[in-house]
Amino acid sequence: MSSRKPKRNVKLSGIELKAIISSMDKNELVEINKLVISRLITLEQLRSQQVMSYFKPGDIVKFIAKNDVEITGVIIRLNQKSVTVHSTNDQRWNVSPQLLTLLKRQVSDDNDVLRKDTQNINGYLDKPMTKQEQSALKMAGFIKSQTLVLLDKLDQLELDSCADECEELHELAEELYLHLSKELAK
Repeated sequence: MSSRKPKRNVKLSGIELKAIISSMDKNELVEINKLVISRLITLEQLRSQQVMSYFKPGDIVKFIAKNDVEITGVIIRLNQKSVTVHSTNDQRWNVSPQLLTLLKRQVSDDNDVLRKDTQNINGYLDKPMTKQEQSALKMAGFIKSQTLVLLDKLDQLELDSCADECEELHELAEELYLHLSKELAK
């Protein structure tokens, strides 16, 4: 004799759902199946959108890749169903938002970000900068941050080809910013 409890019958307005399903023919069951699957898809899309709304371009996240390797990177784009992450090893990943863990939130005040960056750029800076050097670095940081803002707007407008170009522009702006940071640190 099994020690499992019998399954509880789901009731719909006092009527057992099991009895209703038992009385249906094949065509009715197929229609019910379509409705159930459609509802499950809708619920999953809502859940994905809810999780997606938690993230913003510029956020630093991590996730576990298929080969059980932990990947860390920066969100560069929110797609309809996935998030594009630029990893620290210079790869681009499209990841389900449910698989991401937020490590660091993007700072919303661009001026604060730039101020912190000019004080110490990832440990590259050992000497004080002149006002012209600070200004150049701030401009490069501003361009980098604005490409993310533009990318977000293009995604909202669903202009995918323009968003792809903007993504490339953002990567170039990041490279310029890092290169300028290193050059100024010499």
